[in-house]
Amino acid sequence: MKVCEFPECDRKQESKGLCRSHNQQRRRGRELRSLQVKRPGAVCEFPGCGRPHASSGLCASHYQQRQRGKDLEQIQLRPLQVRGRTGCEFDGCENRHKSKGYCKGHYLQLQRGQELTPLREVITHDLAVARAAEAWPNFVPAVEYPGSHKPWIGFCKRCGNDCQPRLYNSGKRGHCASCANRGLDPSQPMSLYVVANDNWIKAGLSGNLANRLGDHSRQGLTEVLFQVDEPDGYRLKEIESEWKAYIKSLPEYLRCSKASIPDGWTETALRTPEAEEWIMNRLGAGALVGAQ
Repeated sequence: MKVCEFPECDRKQESKGLCRSHNQQRRRGRELRSLQVKRPGAVCEFPGCGRPHASSGLCASHYQQRQRGKDLEQIQLRPLQVRGRTGCEFDGCENRHKSKGYCKGHYLQLQRGQELTPLREVITHDLAVARAAEAWPNFVPAVEYPGSHKPWIGFCKRCGNDCQPRLYNSGKRGHCASCANRGLDPSQPMSLYVVANDNWIKAGLSGNLANRLGDHSRQGLTEVLFQVDEPDGYRLKEIESEWKAYIKSLPEYLRCSKASIPDGWTETALRTPEAEEWIMNRLGAGALVGAQ
């Protein structure tokens, strides 16, 4: 094997009688010199670095800093950034570290000259209950606060129906789909009505009976059997709830489906003499205003 022609270099000759490293010195126009032998266990000479030696007494990172074309006598080598931080240094912040000891959000606050503040407000159950009571006075939560974007299971004490609002929507009016659709306020005058066609019979509540009957007429429920008017809707609301429970107790083939009556199918049953008798007895003959 031919070796490099440079004195005391025993590396394999590659081109022009020189080894690869000495040939690179020649091609770069440098004076040929002895190659530095790497010492096992040698470290970077930059104070406080301690990384493994790579070239010219420096580690790879500090050597690259010096190779940026600056005069070797004037170059100021800087300590390398210490990696390994995983969390933000802001008290209570669990976000991943981004720069300068902070997560992305707190680092942006720092860049903008803002006072460092928590990125997200911690909402406890008690605070969530207070905010829900302010936004939705009729909402009664049934479980612990699950988070602002998760359904919060509870019920509406205005209509008694189950509801699952999300706290992030607290700026919007209402939380109960039933109340929103029907606009019921049991403290106001209300009517309980019974409408039917050849197949179905339905009982419902309304504070604006004419509009409601018009809706049902478009569904094909054109026959108004009964109507009861009272100065408030508390008793009538109880009757409607009992009617719904009665329908749930019926065999499935006697109950209405959403496909048949999309609006009000839970208060609608197959029209049978038994169903008519049930609602008539519950309303009481003395309370009937009469067929319309």
